[in-house]
Amino acid sequence: MKYMRYGHRILQRYFQRKNNIKKIHLVVVYTSDVTKVLDSLDAGFFRISSNPVLLSEYNGDAIMENIKGKIRDNVELNLVELYKLSFVPLMNSAKGRNELTQETVELAKCIKDEHIQLQVIAGILTSTDKFIDNNYAIKVREWLKMTKVGRLFEEGKQEAVAAAVKESVTKVKKDKLLN
Repeated sequence: MKYMRYGHRILQRYFQRKNNIKKIHLVVVYTSDVTKVLDSLDAGFFRISSNPVLLSEYNGDAIMENIKGKIRDNVELNLVELYKLSFVPLMNSAKGRNELTQETVELAKCIKDEHIQLQVIAGILTSTDKFIDNNYAIKVREWLKMTKVGRLFEEGKQEAVAAAVKESVTKVKKDKLLN
């Protein structure tokens, strides 16, 4: 029933925006604890089929190493790699989920594009919400807030420098006119 509600809400939103109904594909992502799932639900009068994504089939350690190398070499990550990075803590790994979550967040902090960096970290926090260590989640959320505060601080500094430059230029022009 939960998946029916998801599908219904998606269709309803799409219909309200486009006045049309589209065929939707339901993808269910399972953590590395799950190794086998039913591919459909058949209740006689309706049938839901989904495409299960079993994260137990993904090697989180190998994906981390690949992405680390790309970030280290300043190679831009594609969308698939960014999505995978968000889900690495739920994948098969030799490390524990909390440790892997922390490593993934720290790696995401190295992404140069701040907007993408924040999206990936938010994705990691969302995907790990059910098991992430609460103290660590609070720490990451504070870091995200500090990033915004730091950005505002930086903007304020730049505005102050621009105002000082403008004032200096005006003063120099005024001094030239007086001399």
